[in-house]
Amino acid sequence: MHNPVEAGEEHYRRGYWHTVAVLSLVAMLGFLDRALLPYIAEPIKNDFGITDLELSFLLGAAFVVLYGALTVPMGYLADRMARHVLTACGVFGWSWMMILSSFSKSYWQLFAGQIGLGIGEAVLPPVAVSLIQDSVPPKARGRAVGIYSLVSLNFGTGLAGLYVGVLSSDGARQVFGGIPLLRELSTWQLVLFWPGILGLLFSALALTVREPRRDRAHAPKPPAGLKEAAGHLHRNASVYTALLGSMIFANLAATGWAAWLPSVIHQRWLTSSSSIGTALGTLQLVLGSLGALGLGFFMDRTKRAAGVIQVAIIASVIQVIPTLIALLAPDLTIVWAAVGVRCLFSGGASIVSIIVLTRVTPRNLMGVLTGGFFLLVNVLGNAAGPTAVAVVARLAFSSPPAIANALILLYPVFMALSIGCLFSCLSSINRQAAGRPH
Repeated sequence: MHNPVEAGEEHYRRGYWHTVAVLSLVAMLGFLDRALLPYIAEPIKNDFGITDLELSFLLGAAFVVLYGALTVPMGYLADRMARHVLTACGVFGWSWMMILSSFSKSYWQLFAGQIGLGIGEAVLPPVAVSLIQDSVPPKARGRAVGIYSLVSLNFGTGLAGLYVGVLSSDGARQVFGGIPLLRELSTWQLVLFWPGILGLLFSALALTVREPRRDRAHAPKPPAGLKEAAGHLHRNASVYTALLGSMIFANLAATGWAAWLPSVIHQRWLTSSSSIGTALGTLQLVLGSLGALGLGFFMDRTKRAAGVIQVAIIASVIQVIPTLIALLAPDLTIVWAAVGVRCLFSGGASIVSIIVLTRVTPRNLMGVLTGGFFLLVNVLGNAAGPTAVAVVARLAFSSPPAIANALILLYPVFMALSIGCLFSCLSSINRQAAGRPH
């Protein structure tokens, strides 16, 4: 396997934590935007008169398909132009799509808005990985990725729940009811409107990132094309294939869970959107953040890619147990406790994928390869997760908790496949470290 030579400490400018902070905040807004729909799914379903299957396309495919497809050309651009400018343009574009989505009068208008949101957010994955690799020295990269994952995923999804909880309250309705432009909007439309306004401000924040110099001393060739990328992938196929499989199956499980959990709790326990958002948001914000920091810390303690994967395997095995408890629990208090425990261990696959990618991918291939990687993860994992649950619920179960039963069936299967792929990746890396063919 080709291990790109890391640059010396002198290559990395001071102030790289500012880059990590801005990328994390921008990604946090992106995760908040995409995490809002599950909390407002029931009112949208009622307003537009759609089925669970149609709702699943809105929760998954509408955003993800073009989001995934465009990560490859965005990765190509990330290897060739100023990445902070590219980030600012993406944030500006997706924020306007959020604002337009808030005025949707039909299912298809909202569907189109989610497609536009995905187009704008496609900028971030390849750009963020490329900037972290070129800005952050290897000794701090695990913490940087942990912070990025913590703030983007955990703060983003956690704040989404808290935000929905606040905006769904009677007091918030009274506050916004007097504003002429917003007077006719329903609560779920207001939920989509304000993050779009915030995003316009965040697009300016992205311009404060200093573009790091690319490591030409250790990667003397110009940004690579698809032919060179294909050659590198062929030489390291076992590692990339296993890592990709792990992420796809983990995301099938995670997106199905995240998309349908608020609806499952609402239908089973008759809990309001405000209460669900506040509870889930608080758990994700506090315990999810602690979990991401802890996983990043343990992954930083190991100097080997194999050790990083071992941490992810342990976390992935543990999280399955509280997930099933939450879906089977006879009491809502037990549900919240189990969801909290799950939050501590649910970030392993996403963190390890970024760390291993930065360790095995040459710098001049980083943009295009991460773009292709996230394309497949998003199209095969994120887009299909909510719909897989809806299809199984429709075909295999007829009673009211059909969605919950489908999650109980699918989640452990997807996670078992993800863990198996992590073991395969670990085996490939150990063979290559020992100099054996792969």
